[in-house]
Amino acid sequence: MRAMVFDSSTLISLSTNSLLWTLPLLKQKFNGEMFITESVKNEVINVPLKSKRFKLEAMQLLSLIADGTIKIYKSDELRLKSQRILDLINATYIARDHYIKIVQRAEVESLILAAMLDCAFVVDERTIRLFVEDYKSMSKIFSEKLHDEIKINEKNLGLFMKEVHKVPIIRSVELMVIAYKQGIMNMYLNPNETKIINIDLRRTLLDGILWGLRLRGCSVSSNEIDEILALNGF
Repeated sequence: MRAMVFDSSTLISLSTNSLLWTLPLLKQKFNGEMFITESVKNEVINVPLKSKRFKLEAMQLLSLIADGTIKIYKSDELRLKSQRILDLINATYIARDHYIKIVQRAEVESLILAAMLDCAFVVDERTIRLFVEDYKSMSKIFSEKLHDEIKINEKNLGLFMKEVHKVPIIRSVELMVIAYKQGIMNMYLNPNETKIINIDLRRTLLDGILWGLRLRGCSVSSNEIDEILALNGF
């Protein structure tokens, strides 16, 4: 299935940067499905709707679900498998004879769904991404943070690796670079803007997108931003 599975972190990054409107247009270009799990729905819609601060963002996401842009994936298999994998991940790193709890249910559910559908996992949160892509770096980070040796439960790690094969992971940054390249952001490139202020519209737009995402939730370094700008000719 041609699809993408979104974690809460990416949807929050996009909503706080007023970029959710790009998803229907990206879906048309992508010609595939966009999914979230029940746990993600709870985090980005149910809980925020009870608050004051993020109620508007929740309403915007609710609209994308109502119009079919994003679909909620439900299955007993997903629920049961996610709990098993959640337990494995949170019993992988050991510090001072105690396991370090590193992930929550929603992000694990999203990862497992992406593995089940053999599709991309869209996530901005660094921990789950590092665990999947480079678990040794995660161990080093914990060691430096806790000033102690970190042990790894190799058995649990092996069981996780066996259950979850390589899942392609992208962030809101990569997703919005695609939107930029596809011309979805061209509404911000009116030539008359340069009569108001003398700037390179394309570079300024891309730089603004990248830094907006970095400052509002996406785990991306300033060096990565410079590399992305260079790859796009700036």
